[in-house]
Amino acid sequence: MNALVEAITEMREEDAVQLAQEELRSGNPFALIPLHKGADGFMSNADFQKFYWPTLQATLLGLIQEGVVPFLFVEGGYNQRLDVIANSGLPTGRTMWPFDKTNMAAVKQKFGSWACIGGNVPA
Repeated sequence: MNALVEAITEMREEDAVQLAQEELRSGNPFALIPLHKGADGFMSNADFQKFYWPTLQATLLGLIQEGVVPFLFVEGGYNQRLDVIANSGLPTGRTMWPFDKTNMAAVKQKFGSWACIGGNVPA
């Protein structure tokens, strides 16, 4: 299974770089990434940390390295995922996180000021 995840991560990184180049050429340095399937209850926290987050994190870093700002529309509740995201080492000031149904007081507490956040506006 790890080999599959590594292969997917590599493909997503390549896709992210290509997307980043297209976005920058268009003059739009943002990439919308709707997070449909990572919400609490969709998968276990262990599976989120092992499968979902590493590929997403690699994609985000690929976009950021190319000068694109990932705009992650976080659908559903991510209350159980906040520590993983907040402690991921993503660069400060390089991502935007509008949350759909996540406790925004917890988001503010855990994210502090390292990312642009918003929420409490259900999709």
